[in-house]
Amino acid sequence: MVQRVQAKTDAKAQLSGYWGRAVGAFLLASLVMMAGSVISMIPFVGWIGTTILSGVMALGMAVFSLKFTSQQKPDVGDIFKGFENFLKAWGLSIVIGIFTALWSLLLIIPGIIKAISYSMAMYVLAENPEMRVMEALEKSKQITKGHKWELFVVSLSFIGWGLLVPFTLGIGSLWLVPYMNITMANVYNQIKGQATTIEPQAATHVENNLM
Repeated sequence: MVQRVQAKTDAKAQLSGYWGRAVGAFLLASLVMMAGSVISMIPFVGWIGTTILSGVMALGMAVFSLKFTSQQKPDVGDIFKGFENFLKAWGLSIVIGIFTALWSLLLIIPGIIKAISYSMAMYVLAENPEMRVMEALEKSKQITKGHKWELFVVSLSFIGWGLLVPFTLGIGSLWLVPYMNITMANVYNQIKGQATTIEPQAATHVENNLM
């Protein structure tokens, strides 16, 4: 069971005294992604560069967020940890994007359900850098099994804050995004031990050999 209120309360406590570091890390990540958007204008090569940056920064933010939840001292430089495993970060980002898009072609609801199923994959890879891409994806599916509605509600609980961001000219997102990420890291820690083990054969042979 997801303890939503507890996860958010813990996130606030974990951020206490580290808000400046968290905001700085997200700001730096945002600047890197903005630079990546310039690269995206280069045909084909730009797309590759953008997808690499997207995956790498997502993995870095997962590493950074998990440090808050494990009583480790977070460092702004942690957001670049994804570069240490950039091939897997890139591969995971692409696979999630493709699978979610394919499911969304059926109907929007299946797409949302699958997006939730894959939502813990970066946290899994952050904790287990030796895992292959499809193993991290499969583990995320195991972890989220039986918790999809709860995870959807956790996301919905931030809508009010999100609606206020435009009134701050976007500056409020510098505080909101770290709060959301660390809340989700707490949720990940809550449910990862509740996962029902699924045999690796559950993933197709093709999926297992993607990375």
